[in-house]
Amino acid sequence: MFVKRFKYILLLLLLISMPAFANTQIRYNESLLPYKGGILISNFGSDSLHPKEGELKGYILYYKNGKLSEFIPAKGNLKAPTAMTVYHKKLFVCDRDKLWVYNLKNLNETPQKILFAADDKILNDIVLSKDELYVTATDTNRIYRINYNLKNQKEEVIK
Repeated sequence: MFVKRFKYILLLLLLISMPAFANTQIRYNESLLPYKGGILISNFGSDSLHPKEGELKGYILYYKNGKLSEFIPAKGNLKAPTAMTVYHKKLFVCDRDKLWVYNLKNLNETPQKILFAADDKILNDIVLSKDELYVTATDTNRIYRINYNLKNQKEEVIK
């Protein structure tokens, strides 16, 4: 009787824990962003928490209604995407030393690349406030403000 109960308890525990380990698409996720009733998930995509430069294969997944799908593939430009925001149908993604700008109307279009100071190697966070984006460079302790309306783009260091 004990063995039979033990088998049922073991099977129940296994079934309960499986969803937590079932997803192999998520590889070192870094950031989340609500988008169209779901969530965008940025991923480093490496096999290590501290990958070498050539091992970085960043990508973004989209999670909605219990399903994950590829949003920006690993074979693209991303290396180690961190923070994201959406502004005027464009997805802004911090990715190491650059800010990628994807056209959400056509994700197959080549994204715009915004570069910062040469010594900024870790763009880590981005926030949107009205027509301004704020981007942090963790390694240099800089905070950038980008006035990014559709007619004019002006980048400035505010700290």
